[in-house]
Amino acid sequence: AQGKPMNVEQGKAYSYGTRTLQSASIIDTLGKQFTQNPDLSFGIAKLQSQDRQSFEQAKRNFINAVLRRESGASISPTEFSSAEKQYFPQFGDQSNVSEQKRQNRNLVIKNLLQESGIQVGDVSKLQLSPTGELIEITD
Repeated sequence: AQGKPMNVEQGKAYSYGTRTLQSASIIDTLGKQFTQNPDLSFGIAKLQSQDRQSFEQAKRNFINAVLRRESGASISPTEFSSAEKQYFPQFGDQSNVSEQKRQNRNLVIKNLLQESGIQVGDVSKLQLSPTGELIEITD
């Protein structure tokens, strides 16, 4: 962010925003292989693969960032399950529903980053550097 330093609330919003951005990138990259494969006989190896573990961790990180920001309280299993269905493609979702969920994730990211004082255009053009700085991708 340019200009004056962020206040505490802006810093928290930035932290939550960058966590959700990082998670959404992983989810967008890996999600289809776990939600659009009608062959359920792929076995235990696929369930425990590095990609699957990364996908599941990204979902947890996104949900925890969003729900902690909203309530600040402990997240119940019911809240977590509801958020998982709200933000992430589920097996059997039609492509328009998966796209709606992707747009929902992007809106959350945009709102969090803007709450931190950063003006955000197209969230899909943002990524994090290895050191955690926002980078805007240009075409």
